[in-house]
Amino acid sequence: MIDDLALELEKALLLDAELPSAAVVPGATLYVREGVDVGADRPFTCVIGAFDGLHIGHRALIDAAREEAAARHLPLALATFVPDPSEVLSKRNPEHLSCDDDRIMALSLADPDLIIAFDFTWDFSRNSYDAFVLDVLGSIVAPASIHVGEDFTFGADGAGSPADIARLGAIHGFPSFGHTLIEKDGVAVSSTHIRELIKAGCLTKARELLGHLYMMRAYAQVGQGSAALSFDTRSCMPKTGAYACFIAVEGAAYPAVIDIDADACRADVRACALTLAAQSCSVVYMAPIPDSDDSYPRMWVQQDEICLDTRGWARDQR
Repeated sequence: MIDDLALELEKALLLDAELPSAAVVPGATLYVREGVDVGADRPFTCVIGAFDGLHIGHRALIDAAREEAAARHLPLALATFVPDPSEVLSKRNPEHLSCDDDRIMALSLADPDLIIAFDFTWDFSRNSYDAFVLDVLGSIVAPASIHVGEDFTFGADGAGSPADIARLGAIHGFPSFGHTLIEKDGVAVSSTHIRELIKAGCLTKARELLGHLYMMRAYAQVGQGSAALSFDTRSCMPKTGAYACFIAVEGAAYPAVIDIDADACRADVRACALTLAAQSCSVVYMAPIPDSDDSYPRMWVQQDEICLDTRGWARDQR
């Protein structure tokens, strides 16, 4: 049981993720698998998306693209944007499920041949969808096919849709696929829906759709006899209340109970198996704690710490 929990925590913390060395080109950063050739004349099956949280819907999309790539003996490229376009295009809090670094790290777990992280700026957003596909993406690889979700929009003012990519592909000789979003309990799986669940404190349901426990990076602030956690204000916060969680620091995860103030993007550490110092840490959420439950928090923090395999448990099993 402890081993299963350790694997769950390691998965949420992306401890098995390993990026190839980064290569910076004009307007993008490339992460290229060793031995893979990249260039405007090199055909790739391409998947395009923001991939916030890399949930089970994203993974289904990538798996479908991988099958098509394998059938055509093509390498697989995942193209995304840094920062997330919502930070540039919207005045509202983007409420990310994962920070930019974690989004890229998570994509490496999908085992692509190439990850393209485009530098997303306002000027970049003014590219038309055809200019993006043919000139921007096309300057890095030759799209042999393009896969997106059916709700994907891109290009200036979001004018490009899967149907537009299909028309573009028909002209320039590549197939395109606008994949239907997978459903769970009759609801389409999307980052937006998962955010709604997390903000409502429905962590078990969010875990099902993410395919992993929800994790947030934090910084511990320590005062006299107290500790608090501060979170990136652009993060998706669980609703205000008490939560059982693990706080991960330097190769181990410690059971803790925290009281979240969602509006302030902070949490007071009510109890923790570790005496926190001022340091960066990660919080992996397990369950909300009802106000009426006094015994569970005490029992929770009496558990032993969980040692984590920071070398990457899945790599050792291959």
